[in-house]
Amino acid sequence: MLGNTVCVQGSAVGYTAAPWYNQEYHQGNPNSTTGSVIDYKQGPSSTVDPSETIGTWSISGSGTSTVLNYSYTGGPNFTYKVFDVGGGSYDFCDTNNASNVIPVIYIKQGQVAC
Repeated sequence: MLGNTVCVQGSAVGYTAAPWYNQEYHQGNPNSTTGSVIDYKQGPSSTVDPSETIGTWSISGSGTSTVLNYSYTGGPNFTYKVFDVGGGSYDFCDTNNASNVIPVIYIKQGQVAC
């Protein structure tokens, strides 16, 4: 996840107001398993709606027990198992609620727009 932007399509989560529900960059030190979550918005150089830090991420566990943890500032925490479903897309499955699956997630290299 380090150094990548996770892109969640609005239609994947029932959100139709915009094409992307989330564009979250995973910042951290090299070889790190933890760091900051940055909402891309209109990009870091935007004067209208610049990127901002909205929480932290971390990876814990190993092998098939590896999970991705999110802690959002002033908001909820989430823990997901990540599944590669092919074609460059992934499913994030909530470990606390098996019926909560966020499908069709794309992961792009760098702090970029989806």
